[in-house]
Parts: sequence; C-alpha cells; structure tokens
Amino acid sequence: MRYAIASVLLLAATTAAAQTEPTSPGQDVVTDARSIASDSEIRDARRAYRDACNRYQSRDYCDCTTSGVAQALAPQDVRFAARTLSERINAEAATPAPDTDTPPEGASVAARIAHVEGFYANACVQYRN
Repeated sequence: MRYAIASVLLLAATTAAAQTEPTSPGQDVVTDARSIASDSEIRDARRAYRDACNRYQSRDYCDCTTSGVAQALAPQDVRFAARTLSERINAEAATPAPDTDTPPEGASVAARIAHVEGFYANACVQYRN
C-alpha cells in the first residue's frame, strides 16, 4: 500500500517537475506551496484538508490526495477546500480529470480547487471507498 502511495506521489512530482516556467534562459522554476508559504502554514492546511477528507473517504485515499492538493495549492486555498469539501466530494467521480495539476491561468479559487482535486482524485482513484 505504501509503495502505491509513493508511486502516485512520484508521478505527481514528476508531473509538477515537467511543468516549469522559464524565468531566464537556462533556468527552470517550479512553483508549489513551499515557494509561497511556510512549512507550518502548509502543515496546518494539510491537516485540515486531510481531516475533512477522512470524513468521506479512506485514509489511504485522503493521504494520497492531500499530498497533491497541499503541494499544488496555496495554504489559504487548501483551507478553503477543506471547509467546502462536502460540497464537492460526490461530484468528483462524475467530472473528467484534467491532464495536469496546474489550474488554468486566472482561474477563480473554486476553479483552482476543482481542477487540482480532479487531477488527484483520478491519480488516487485506486484508494477511493
């Protein structure tokens, strides 16, 4: 089970690494939560999201999706996602999964959350209840 979770996280990290924005010739920078927030902010947001997820899904599924969501979104978006998870949890399976965890440029908070959750719901589908 741990190997499967590690595989999904490796896939997510590889996907994120492939989505780089050049800042100058020869330099690539990947933006994730750690580039905009402290470890404690990320930790607190991750815990809130995992706790909300655990009300509806298996622990393994929540560990898998929480890792991706907390990396791809800013902590304030992750906290908002945790507070509103019950509104989206059943709709995830009916929504086609995006090909990347990077939301479209200029997307609203709700659209960013739906995009990232959709990507990781698909990546972690084997752990769903």
